[in-house]
Amino acid sequence: MKTAPANTRFRALDSLRGLAALVVVFTHIYNVVPIPLHQAHPYLDLPLAVLSAAGQFSVIIFFVLSGFVLSLPYWNAKNQSYTSYMTRRFFRLYLPYAFAVLVAAFLCEALTDPASRLGWLLPVSPQIVREHLLMTGVGRESTVLDGPLWTLIIEMRVSLIFPLLFLAVRRFGWAAIILGVIGAFACCKLNALHGAQGETAIHFGNDALGALLLTGRYIPAFMFGIFVAGYLEPVRRIQASLPMALHAAICAGIVAIHILLFNRNLQDHGYGGILYGIMAVYLVASCATFAGLARRLSGRLFLWLGDISYSLYLIHVPVLYAVINVLHAGSNVGYGMAIAAAVPAILLSAHFMHLLVERPSVWLGRKLAEGLSWKDAPQMGIDTSTEDAS
Repeated sequence: MKTAPANTRFRALDSLRGLAALVVVFTHIYNVVPIPLHQAHPYLDLPLAVLSAAGQFSVIIFFVLSGFVLSLPYWNAKNQSYTSYMTRRFFRLYLPYAFAVLVAAFLCEALTDPASRLGWLLPVSPQIVREHLLMTGVGRESTVLDGPLWTLIIEMRVSLIFPLLFLAVRRFGWAAIILGVIGAFACCKLNALHGAQGETAIHFGNDALGALLLTGRYIPAFMFGIFVAGYLEPVRRIQASLPMALHAAICAGIVAIHILLFNRNLQDHGYGGILYGIMAVYLVASCATFAGLARRLSGRLFLWLGDISYSLYLIHVPVLYAVINVLHAGSNVGYGMAIAAAVPAILLSAHFMHLLVERPSVWLGRKLAEGLSWKDAPQMGIDTSTEDAS
């Protein structure tokens, strides 16, 4: 097996991550549009609804990218202790996460009228804030302030066992992945039997067992990323050998599969997660294989989106809710104008959060890990200190 050499840079993967985060932002913007506005423009609304349903696909892309990035030091035989690894991981994930929780709690409490609050389903309470900060993933209260945070709970749990996942994929290859897929389907079924709202319950568990079962359904996505990182050169050779007509057919197939999952409401189902994982592998491999695609995705705007993608993912929902509540509910500004004002507010908030919270958090984690005898991982454009783990 041969993975990527240490001096390779895949900046296109940063852009892929940024575009995926942008799709998630669009998903939540679409979801806050009132039903009458959707019904007023049915022919326009249908393609927008299909695009908004790709938010779950974007989440799977994040997970595959995390598996890809976190496994690179192991595939390249870079030494790191579990303590230093988890130190970097904790500061990479948790401090921006905690900041987003506190911002969401403040905006919900300070900038909205409880009698006419839009977006937030429950009032702020110490218990709700505590559930968020502890990352319990149990009950609606654990993510009600900022819905996308459920994926960070998955990320943190998988991070704890990630070295074991890597060892399984390295030792057993496809057999480990197949076992992971079987386990994911078992987790879906068991969670439904355990009292979850069917096999499509994806945001929280009813109790601690339900939360762990929910985590299990997403483990294959991380394993897909580990596998691609370890066998990247063979995968790239296969990708490059395929005719362009076949690549066009594959891309059309990805769109068709997503539309089919949308029509049958299966994008949140266990089957949908596995299909999205396979499609995400194709996209990741394509970004690492084709120079022309990489150049197109390496423009300044795309790379900026990649840089701020984690902060964008964390902060966009509370900023969106706050702007709509202040302008629409509080000042009777039309919904369209309120959403138009929310978009630049979201991007600016993400930019400054990246500069003032995310980057210092990464720097602090790196410095602490260096004190624990960390040896830097290879710089891959998105390395283990800067990857989006949402």
